[in-house]
Amino acid sequence: VIILDEKNLKYETFKLGPLNYYRLTIEPCTWFGFMGIGKETNLIINFSNLIHDPEEVNNRKIDYFDFDWSKY
Repeated sequence: VIILDEKNLKYETFKLGPLNYYRLTIEPCTWFGFMGIGKETNLIINFSNLIHDPEEVNNRKIDYFDFDWSKY
């Protein structure tokens, strides 16, 4: 998981997995991205107190972010 700090244009990274799993809280109005890097099934779950509304989502193409995914 990567989280973009838009003010400083820096990324914070988190590597989650079977031996390193925990709840990661992402603040509202924060850009983030994730990809599965395991050989088995990769899962992510979202707990929210709101029903998902596709009209409230802003998506960006992956190249919007200046992040080198190949390192992972």
